[in-house]
Amino acid sequence: MKIKKPLVSIVIPTYNSEKTLAKCLESIKNQTYKNIEVIVVDKFSKDRSVEIAKRFRAKVFFKGPERASQVNFGVKKARGKYIYRVDSDFVLEPTVVEEAVKKCEEEGYDAIAIHNTSDPTISFWSKVRKFERDCYRDDELNIAARFFKKEVFETIGGFNESLVAAEDYDFHNRLLEMGFKVGRIKSQEVHIGEPKSLWEIAKKHYYYGKTIGEFIKVNPRKGIKQLSPIRPAFIRHWKKFIRHPILSLGFIIYQFVRYFSAGLGFLTSVTRSEKENAYTNLPQGIITLTFDDCYEETVNSVIPILSRYNIKATFYLPTGLVGKKFEGKKIVSENGIKKLVKNNHEIASHSYSHIPVSITLLDNIRRFMISFFGSENKLNFLRRSINFIFLKSQRGKKEKCRRIYK
Repeated sequence: MKIKKPLVSIVIPTYNSEKTLAKCLESIKNQTYKNIEVIVVDKFSKDRSVEIAKRFRAKVFFKGPERASQVNFGVKKARGKYIYRVDSDFVLEPTVVEEAVKKCEEEGYDAIAIHNTSDPTISFWSKVRKFERDCYRDDELNIAARFFKKEVFETIGGFNESLVAAEDYDFHNRLLEMGFKVGRIKSQEVHIGEPKSLWEIAKKHYYYGKTIGEFIKVNPRKGIKQLSPIRPAFIRHWKKFIRHPILSLGFIIYQFVRYFSAGLGFLTSVTRSEKENAYTNLPQGIITLTFDDCYEETVNSVIPILSRYNIKATFYLPTGLVGKKFEGKKIVSENGIKKLVKNNHEIASHSYSHIPVSITLLDNIRRFMISFFGSENKLNFLRRSINFIFLKSQRGKKEKCRRIYK
């Protein structure tokens, strides 16, 4: 009696992948192991990716925002005993799946690390990348299993969806930490989505650099070693660098561009994070979200969104122009103002620069000006030019001004 071979679910995340997807799917079709289902999870591509996937009779789903969430979603839809995560710009040698299944079934492995190399015919830089990648063939540090039992995938929680770069390293690190057995096979994957210029390399690593901090945060020790420009694999293959001086020189240039770009991306993310934290960590009662000029169309479009996410904002109103046109657009009417107040939004007169100011500071400014001019009545003629919203005291309790002076 013939034993039924286990089903393998190949999950492919795609985004504008029409240039490489057909070759990827063709290599899957040509596998010597036939009990395969192909699941393509597309990130709303604008090219022919979905059309190509359907032509190869793949199951197509839509999900974003990044590869980790796409693969996790695809695994939820998978029926196979084994999952094989394949990127859309990879071409598989014919016996990859057969060897991986055999290794797991006969030798008891939970996951398989399949060596991936670069297609050297694309450009000089793809030759350099192949030169680098082939150093990792026998490496234990820079390695990532992409073929695994579905139950193992579910046990460790799938890919970390907060990661954009090095999510495969993170997954592999957790595999080992939980004691799962990882094997290797001889067949390999070939990466055909290779860069043709240093500019492409710079753009890609700048993008990855902006998110690499999160990977280091969850993999503080091993992660730094895996991302280091000086790796044990290079030292073990030092003779290879001597035998190929031109590729070695190209590798040095490639590494410089790669790490310089990633560093710029990382610094950009740190600067942006500091700015975001400066606003996120502001004490209660500080203005953080503002809308200029309080146009009626702006108010009507943003109120539902703000309400949905329970966000409070400040709307800057050109004093004296309620319900009138300003710079060609209609300013919100009194009914619109009532709607804003009803939803607990702040109303402020228009200012040249909107600096987050605490309500306590506003109240102190008001008190100072009253004492300076002698009485609140003497401030009436200034109300149109004062760029703050004042607070009134009623029965000892502060509340937002609900009246707009015109």
